[in-house]
Amino acid sequence: MNNNILILYGSPHKNGNTNKLLNSFLKNLFYDKINIINAYEKSAHPCIDCKNCRKEAKCVFKDLNDFDNFIKSSNILIIASPIYNHSLPSPLKAIIDRMQRYYSEKIFLKTKNNYPPKKAFILLSQGSDENLEKEILSQITPNLKLINTKSIEVFTLKATDKNKNSNFHA
Repeated sequence: MNNNILILYGSPHKNGNTNKLLNSFLKNLFYDKINIINAYEKSAHPCIDCKNCRKEAKCVFKDLNDFDNFIKSSNILIIASPIYNHSLPSPLKAIIDRMQRYYSEKIFLKTKNNYPPKKAFILLSQGSDENLEKEILSQITPNLKLINTKSIEVFTLKATDKNKNSNFHA
């Protein structure tokens, strides 16, 4: 099977610590294709619980159709994001929340999971030196399981606010 990667990029900074962490990580992967969804550029509609996805396997909003296609063709998922206020930034959270459609497919439509098995890598950057990985994983793991994610590894760059002169360099 080819290594097709989907990256969900959740930072507003194109050259910040999250991007440096992501680029450093990608240097160590072999892949055939990468698709990137930049949450800040995507401006995804938030889920409005309209229940359309309970009737048919699609969302009423069309803005994440490419995301859905990438999910169905990727076997590696990378979520690269800073942590803001013990959570993911709201543009990325909107995309994660829209994964409600996969829950509806499974529970209400009884659709068999035909997604390729995935390995997920969660790359986080944060200003503090607290251990926040469990909080982030509790928010996203249920959705990752719905898209046939078999393993999740987390890498965190901590304390980026402690010394502005010692930002991460790949």
